[in-house]
Amino acid sequence: YGKPPDSGLVALPLAAWNRRVLCASPAYLAHHGTPATPQALAGHDCLCFQLGDEVHDRWRFRGAAGAEITVRVRPRNASNDGDLVRRWAVLGRGIAYKSGLDVAADLVAGRLVALCPAWETEATPLFLVVPGRRQLTPLLRALRDFVVARLGTAQNW
Repeated sequence: YGKPPDSGLVALPLAAWNRRVLCASPAYLAHHGTPATPQALAGHDCLCFQLGDEVHDRWRFRGAAGAEITVRVRPRNASNDGDLVRRWAVLGRGIAYKSGLDVAADLVAGRLVALCPAWETEATPLFLVVPGRRQLTPLLRALRDFVVARLGTAQNW
């Protein structure tokens, strides 16, 4: 996820359109209220992803006027397992800031609700990364095409 760093690797875009989604379960929102703006997250329980020692507790947004803001949230829970963060959100434990690909099925099913729709969230494009162009075999290209087609259905949540 995210723009790959400059390197000798070849990054093939799979879902360049993917963005983060601020979301929570209907049960959480019924009990705690729905934040109208990203700044209102300060009064909510947030669920964060942790990579190594770094907790991703700074969530970025862009308003209608183009102003960018970063909100530092108070993590109720943090995990290095992104799917666990999603499951916590579905269970009503707090608000998550997840990749749209990770929560698309939950949004469509109504298990999660997208929040602050007037605010644009950060892009999290998905790439297939290979060591070099020589590894782009017909089989790997077919795999990429298959994954792109399957991911395209998640774009419409």
